[in-house]
Amino acid sequence: MASLVELKAVEALPVIRRAFELGKVDESVPGTWGAVLDYFGVEPDPDDPLVEESRRRAEERYARMLPGPATRPPATTSPRQAPVQKRKGGQAHTEKNKRKAAKASRKANRKKRK
Repeated sequence: MASLVELKAVEALPVIRRAFELGKVDESVPGTWGAVLDYFGVEPDPDDPLVEESRRRAEERYARMLPGPATRPPATTSPRQAPVQKRKGGQAHTEKNKRKAAKASRKANRKKRK
C-alpha cells in the first residue's frame, strides 16, 4: 500500500480505496484516505463518508498507542511531506560525513584490488 502511494500510482486508487473501505489499511503508514487523496493531488469529496471514517480510525489507533488524557490528532499530510529538521553543524557536518564516507569507500576498494 505504502509503495503504491509513494509511486503515486493513480491507476491504483480504486484498489487503495477498497482497502480503506474494508479497514485493511493501518492509517499510521500511508495516512488517512483524505491524506492519500491529497498526496495524489485529488480533491477529496466532502460528502465521501470514507474520509471521515478513515480519520476516526486513525484517531482511535493513535489514542490506543498513547495512554493518558492527552491525545493528538493524526497528521493529515503524508509522512514524506513533513518538514525536515536540520542538525546542528549544518553544511560543515554534511561535508565531513561525505569526506569520511569517501575515505572508507577508497579503503574498501583498495582491499578489493589486492
